Amino acid sequence: MFLIVTSEGCTYCKQFEPVVEKIAANYKSPVYYYERDDELEDMGFNVEGTPTTYIIIDGIIAKEIIGYRSYEDIAKIINQFVIE
Repeated sequence: MFLIVTSEGCTYCKQFEPVVEKIAANYKSPVYYYERDDELEDMGFNVEGTPTTYIIIDGIIAKEIIGYRSYEDIAKIINQFVIE
């Protein structure tokens, strides 16, 4: 699953939404969007900037990706976990 942390007024977050939706569709994985707040940090997420993408596998954070990335960049990262 993908957890995407955004913040109000974040231009890159808005630009990143189509990339995330394409990734989710192609990898058949749910996407959850959260606004950056103290509650996330209380749950153990140390968000340094937005957008931040967490790839979560079996309930464990497998990868944290900070900032906007292209579809191709994200797919390469995901394939490290999916293919092998």
